[in-house]
Amino acid sequence: GVFTAALREAIADGTVDMAVHSYKDLPTATDPRFVIAAIPVRTDARDALVARDGMVLGELPTGSVIGTSSPRRAAQLRALGLGL
Repeated sequence: GVFTAALREAIADGTVDMAVHSYKDLPTATDPRFVIAAIPVRTDARDALVARDGMVLGELPTGSVIGTSSPRRAAQLRALGLGL
């Protein structure tokens, strides 16, 4: 619910017509004001790294900064020991 509260209110007050969000972040209790209109078939569950200059993870220089809000992804990056 925390991640989607602003989206729910924007839909409710007419600021936006619809929102797309990760299903895992939706509140467990449904809100009768809204309908989950579609749930696409999941095709690839892997994460994606988007880096400048076409670099891949192993090519990032020591001290590179990678942004993520996910504690799981941050722990995985630290575990690689790449000095990021």
